Amino acid sequence: MGDAGVGRCPLVLLDIPLRTGGNETLLPRGSRWGEFFVYSDVKKFWKIFGTRILLGVSHSSTDQTIDDTIGLEKTCISIGNLAGLQNQDTLAVAVGSAAGNIYQYTAAVALGTNAGSANQKGIAVGYNSGQNSQGADSLAIGSYSGQNNQQTSAIAIGFHAGQNSQQLAAIAIGENAGQISQRANAVAIGTNVGQTNQATYSIMLGQNIQSSSYQCIAINADTNPLVPTNNGLFVRPIRGPRLGTNFLSWNTGTKEIFYNGSSHRYKYDIRDYVSSESVCNLKPREFKYKINGESDIGMIAEEVFQQNKGFAYLDEAKEPEGIQWNAITVSLVQEMKRLKERIHRIKEYRKSNNIILVGKSI
Repeated sequence: MGDAGVGRCPLVLLDIPLRTGGNETLLPRGSRWGEFFVYSDVKKFWKIFGTRILLGVSHSSTDQTIDDTIGLEKTCISIGNLAGLQNQDTLAVAVGSAAGNIYQYTAAVALGTNAGSANQKGIAVGYNSGQNSQGADSLAIGSYSGQNNQQTSAIAIGFHAGQNSQQLAAIAIGENAGQISQRANAVAIGTNVGQTNQATYSIMLGQNIQSSSYQCIAINADTNPLVPTNNGLFVRPIRGPRLGTNFLSWNTGTKEIFYNGSSHRYKYDIRDYVSSESVCNLKPREFKYKINGESDIGMIAEEVFQQNKGFAYLDEAKEPEGIQWNAITVSLVQEMKRLKERIHRIKEYRKSNNIILVGKSI
């Protein structure tokens, strides 16, 4: 059996010859697949390696961390050439050629060729998924998903989704979604959505939505690319009923988009509108928009607000933001009725007093 000073050898090994050499003696136990003992001449006791499944070539047991206090190796699974080769930690799983190859951390899972190949802390499923420095609690499913520097709690699902430098808690679902430098907490769902440098906290749904520096919400169901131009909501297309037109409105208080219904059943305290003279003091203007230089005709919210507070809507700071065109239209109708009534009275007065005008009459 060898050195009589070797004590506490497991009974199952007593009648099995040992191979010696160097500082350690390795012997497959054979009673449980993947489990084996190592005796250390230095530590003077047997180290019990936990159930570790190794299938393939180029595996390494000596690189595994061993707890010398209890003599128990950390349990893990590696299947495939070079899988889990160096420093595969406890409860880690690596299946596929070079999966979890170098520094696969606790409870990490790598399934597929080169999946989680270096410094993996999350879950990677697919060819080259989570390949380099995948962060803790992150998820990459699909070829090349989360391939390089996927950060903590990021999610990438789909071919090339979140492929390079997907940041903290970002979500990319779909082919090429959030592919390059998707910023923290951004969400991209769909094909070619937020593909490059998607802004922090922005949300993009649909297809072919180009990234920008704006923290916006963009929804595109059209085949043409949608390019957000500010920190707003972009929806393409918005359809009304087939046989009619409904206008959308934005409620600055509740932050809701809604169809501008005008039925009696939606209203109460209904009265005649009388005060409409201020509409005649409004000033039509020509101008250009700062954002794109386009020319337009309209009015200025601050000027309109000075004439009638009901003709403009306010922003969160209670400053004039835009025009209440519906209120202006109603006032114009009221003024038109008033003018028509005045013309009628003038005609009646002339008729009753036999007044004849020379030239064109009203």
